[in-house]
Amino acid sequence: MRMVFFCLFSSGIFSTCMKLRAIDDYYFSKEESIRSCLLALRNIILLCHHDMSETWKYNTPCFELKGVMCCYLWIDKKRKWPYLGVVKGCEIEHPDLESEGLKQIKKYYVNPEKDIQIKKMNEILQAMVLYYELNE
Repeated sequence: MRMVFFCLFSSGIFSTCMKLRAIDDYYFSKEESIRSCLLALRNIILLCHHDMSETWKYNTPCFELKGVMCCYLWIDKKRKWPYLGVVKGCEIEHPDLESEGLKQIKKYYVNPEKDIQIKKMNEILQAMVLYYELNE
């Protein structure tokens, strides 16, 4: 793992220097439009439920609800778009979730050059939270 240092400056005066976590390095190593999109998605996911937490698994940001992995962020290699992967997506019905032949996971793609559809994103996240609260 390469070492990355991130220095924080307050009003132009050096305040502290710290090592970035692998998960932070993941976000900050991306090109600008994708980075901003991923960081916005991260915030939306973390705000969808008070028991949602972020972790680093499989070299990607993953999100757990009460300790159970429920979704993750990834970048599609063909489209070059970020997407939300819902682990038990097969149990959730939403017209914008795509299974792409996968048995359990469904994906919600986000065009990094356009505004995130917050309403759709929240609908998917609330359906996911409801599933995990009732079944896990």
